[in-house]
Amino acid sequence: MAVRKLLERPGVETVALKTYAFVPDPDPRPRLSFVLPSLSRRDAFGGVQTGLDFFLKLGRRVDELGVELELRVVSEEHHDRQDTVLPAEAGIAEVHALRPNGWQMPTRRHELFLGFNWYVTLNLEPILAGQSATFKRASFPKIFIMQDYEPGFYPFSPAHVLAREACNDGPAPLWLVLNGRELADYYRLLGNRASRLHVFEPRMAPALRARRHGLDISTKRRQILVYGRPGIDRNCYTILIDGLRRWSADTRAAADWQLVSAGVPHADVQLAAGRRLHSLGKLSLDAYGDLLRATAVGVALMASPHPSYPPLEMAHFGVRTITNRFVCKDPPARHENLLPLDRMRGADLARLLEATVLAFEREPDLGLRARSFMPDYLSDAPYECLDALAADIAGLLKS
Repeated sequence: MAVRKLLERPGVETVALKTYAFVPDPDPRPRLSFVLPSLSRRDAFGGVQTGLDFFLKLGRRVDELGVELELRVVSEEHHDRQDTVLPAEAGIAEVHALRPNGWQMPTRRHELFLGFNWYVTLNLEPILAGQSATFKRASFPKIFIMQDYEPGFYPFSPAHVLAREACNDGPAPLWLVLNGRELADYYRLLGNRASRLHVFEPRMAPALRARRHGLDISTKRRQILVYGRPGIDRNCYTILIDGLRRWSADTRAAADWQLVSAGVPHADVQLAAGRRLHSLGKLSLDAYGDLLRATAVGVALMASPHPSYPPLEMAHFGVRTITNRFVCKDPPARHENLLPLDRMRGADLARLLEATVLAFEREPDLGLRARSFMPDYLSDAPYECLDALAADIAGLLKS
């Protein structure tokens, strides 16, 4: 009976899909709005930070092309300014919350929307239809910044089908912005279609990049950092814990290796031979950077085509990092510190972890000597697709 009730719960699409209400805004000034579910620091992982950074730089680039536009951030939820991840001086003219305002979306004639995820992108479709009908113009595109293949978050289901709809042209043309070449390859492989497709490569957050200063062997200690998110299926938490338990029971390494988990808070996990995985929860960028500086070995699994932020961050902090391949994703092509787990089994993870730990014991500077194959990951170079997308937007807003 309990299982039946669990299966009868409303699907995620019932909760996620909202009726955004179109409200005409007569202001003639052009505007670019970024719409996302939440601005809370609690909910802001790497994707939110990247999305905001991309949006702000896109707005500045459009402005440089001769279109003076306002920037607006729209959140489904209301948050106190102290609780948001918005930069203090970001040039944002307005922050609008939907839920406490009856889901009303004031919309201008010259306004484009950038959606953060699949259901926000679908929720924007009636707004674009209302804008087109009210202002007597062809529909603007929905712009979707896609940072993982979101239909894969759900088993075959209504949510899966709807998320796939958001990834393709619909009532409004789709301009899709994809985070990483692996994700773009996977998107094409599955037969998706967008009117325009833009791709940019991942970058390390500047605040985290600053913590790499002075990184050397003296900062490293016998510490294993795992990306632990029990409630997120694609992070393969059960395989992770099985592998750690097997390793801790059979390891020949010194007993002074510490095991810590970062990502989301969870109960500490008792392993074998008196070892324990200690949960640090979600960390500030400064605290996370200090943790990476001190870490020798990492484990970050991700059953999706996106290369994932934690393994890239670990690798570029000199951490020998166990991660996995996935269809179009080949981690060693990104960095020599990314060690592929070819079989997603606890026993295979334990063996690779043991080999990685022993390699550090023999050559403690191995991770620091490893090469990156991402020339712009640690730089301030502009996102690769920024100029092309900004030119497309400027052309529309001038029309």
